[in-house]
Amino acid sequence: MSKKSIPDQKIHTRSSVESYNYQELLNGLNFAVAPNTEIVLERASKRFVALGAVGQPGLHDLPSQSPSLLEVLGSVGGLVEQRTDARGVFVFRVPENITYDNELGIVTSEVKPMVFHLDMTNPVSMFLAREFLIYPDDAVYVTNAHMYESQKMISSIVQVIVLGSTIDEL
Repeated sequence: MSKKSIPDQKIHTRSSVESYNYQELLNGLNFAVAPNTEIVLERASKRFVALGAVGQPGLHDLPSQSPSLLEVLGSVGGLVEQRTDARGVFVFRVPENITYDNELGIVTSEVKPMVFHLDMTNPVSMFLAREFLIYPDDAVYVTNAHMYESQKMISSIVQVIVLGSTIDEL
């Protein structure tokens, strides 16, 4: 199965901004422009954000030209075994041409944000993650295990109790 190429260049003309894959342009992808049009080539954003129970959460550069979810998870240190609920791996994608009504808090465009969910406890998910492409500006979120969330809460309570008993002793 061949991977779809991800646009990595933006071409600005007087009337439009189009996104293209640079390698496809070099390989002969041609398009018509009006005479005397100035073309500005701009490198498109090539980052994604990793959140939740991954080894290195934060903003990261895409590890390759057309990275898969599996490759991206590997580049951020994978799922943190003690903290992860492997049933909850999500990819959030907001298309470029999306419009919002901020007052109503709704999406007004035809294109809508997309959320993809993968259950990594299912062995088939490894194959799916290998084929699922991550695009620039995607957010990859891995949920925390319920036990980890409970431990965080208990730890906070214990800290308050210890602090309280220390203050009482003063």
